[in-house]
Amino acid sequence: MYGTSTLLTPLKRRWRRFARLRALLLQGAVGLTGLLLITLPPAAERIWHDVGATVLLAAVTLRVWRAPEEGLPDPLRFRRLHRAVCWRVGTALLLGGTLALVANRWLLARHEGGGAHTVAVLGGVSAGLGVLAAVVERPLWRLWPTPVRRAAATAEALEKISRNQPITARPLAGLPEPVLHRPAGTPSPHACSTFGRKRDAVGRVVLRWDGRHLIVVDRYGTAYEVPIPGQPRDLALAYDARLRPLGELVWCSYVWRPPYRVPRATLLLLDTDGRCFAELTGPRFGRQAAVAVARAAGVAFTAHDLSFAGVGWEELLKALYPRRGRVFRLRDDRLPPDRRAAYGQPSR
Repeated sequence: MYGTSTLLTPLKRRWRRFARLRALLLQGAVGLTGLLLITLPPAAERIWHDVGATVLLAAVTLRVWRAPEEGLPDPLRFRRLHRAVCWRVGTALLLGGTLALVANRWLLARHEGGGAHTVAVLGGVSAGLGVLAAVVERPLWRLWPTPVRRAAATAEALEKISRNQPITARPLAGLPEPVLHRPAGTPSPHACSTFGRKRDAVGRVVLRWDGRHLIVVDRYGTAYEVPIPGQPRDLALAYDARLRPLGELVWCSYVWRPPYRVPRATLLLLDTDGRCFAELTGPRFGRQAAVAVARAAGVAFTAHDLSFAGVGWEELLKALYPRRGRVFRLRDDRLPPDRRAAYGQPSR
């Protein structure tokens, strides 16, 4: 049995599509009116041209005054209201600047130069403040706490994914629940590797714990140390400034090519603030091997299954775990043909 909300979901989506069509028709009508005023024969005062420019600007910015859609998740609704407030303030100031241009033209036609100059200055200031209000929207949004921005970005990504689903599907909302979560523990003195006793694998990316240090080996054999809070550094290992103190390992499985349903995975390394600083795409070791290394290193581990996201998995993953600065990226695939022989891989 389907609930009432499930049965009404397709009707609500169709109604929103018709609402967008009505808004586009209204916007086109207002814009056409502005164009007609601009193309009028030049009059003595040319005031109708300025009025047409104001009407045309109102048509272009008409969508700013639309209220957010009903039924949106609270984080997404708050994000769109934040954007709408800044853009509405900027639009109102820009419209004030164009109306000042109309008033300036009217005063000049009546030979009131002092008033016309004052109105022109006020109109220029208003237009400049309007542009500034629209430009500073994103910097102002970045001042909000990270959990608020993360929830809003995740809700926006889920809303885009819902659009690509069948019209009868239920809209996605909320943060995706992890399929596995293991909290941080005590580091083990015993070594562990994603390839078991085989510490290094030629042409493969290896993640290993040697009892004191967490090491990632790229497919060319270079070993990098991943710093762990409270653990000493090994100066003999390679150093990369992008590798920051590790707080958590995140395993994400997804569908790489939706038409063919090719399963794939990505391993993220998060710092102590929950931001991604390293990314391993297509690891050739399983999730259980990564869990074993995280358990040995005493690091928290989380696994997500984003197969439902289709082609939107990457945007959703970036919303769940934002990046900070340059990201240390590794790919665990085959070496280029000209370098396979040097590392013992067959040419085919």
